[in-house]
Amino acid sequence: MFKSLAHFCYCRRRLMLLGWLGLLIGLSVLGSVAGGAFRTEFKLPGSESQAALDILKEKGFATRTGLQGQIVFQAPGGIDQPAIRSAMEGFFAQIGIGVGIDYALFIVTRYKQGLRDGLDPEAAVVRSMDTSGRAVLFAGTTVVISVLGLFAMNLALMRGLAIGAALGVLMTMFAALTLLPAILGFVGRNIDKLSLPQLGESHANGTSIWF
Repeated sequence: MFKSLAHFCYCRRRLMLLGWLGLLIGLSVLGSVAGGAFRTEFKLPGSESQAALDILKEKGFATRTGLQGQIVFQAPGGIDQPAIRSAMEGFFAQIGIGVGIDYALFIVTRYKQGLRDGLDPEAAVVRSMDTSGRAVLFAGTTVVISVLGLFAMNLALMRGLAIGAALGVLMTMFAALTLLPAILGFVGRNIDKLSLPQLGESHANGTSIWF
């Protein structure tokens, strides 16, 4: 399955790239139309934490209900401005970027190793997907299942967080398994052109900084 998927994405890379561009544009439009309004309140009704805070306030210990941390965006005209909303959404979207970078590096490293072993770019993509691609699928599925465990807390906030995080991981995982092979098809053997001279020298000598 992974070999067939890699071969399809590599050979149909232009179609795959256009498909992902269309998907991202569609999701952006959908998010701006159907997205909910920003809120300045934070409550956890029915949770043990909220009950403890309420008890402390009732007993006169309001100053010992814990410290709050805030991320502040300066918006003199209000947060409903398109530019401000875009900046805030982009900031919080970076939470899932780490997962995508990790998955991409895993596959790209295997791809570069295939090129050094004498494979042509297409064969290197197929081998990287058939090995690292399987690990990416397993890791992504594990993260999604783990994040969905937040539903057990039975809090609306946690349910929203779980769904958002799970969708973010799914998107990055599918991008790594479909879009990345297409991009590698465009890059080909030029992937090492921007390598540091020292690293290129080490690979030529059969050694690297890792082993």
